[in-house]
Amino acid sequence: MFGRPGDGPGFFGRPKGLAVDRDGHVWVADTSMDRVQVFDHEGRVAAYFGIHGTLPGQFVLPTGIPSTRTTV
Repeated sequence: MFGRPGDGPGFFGRPKGLAVDRDGHVWVADTSMDRVQVFDHEGRVAAYFGIHGTLPGQFVLPTGIPSTRTTV
């Protein structure tokens, strides 16, 4: 189990979408934080990205993860 309420890496505001890639990384779209976090198979933060906005790398209320994601 991983993630708790909060706004830092490894924490969630309102997670809405989840996907698992072929290497077992868990990708989570966090709607209220306008970001995506990636966790390894032990629940550690492997990567996170996104801020609020409409430019590349920015999100407005993300709610899902495309199934074509590659590994971190």
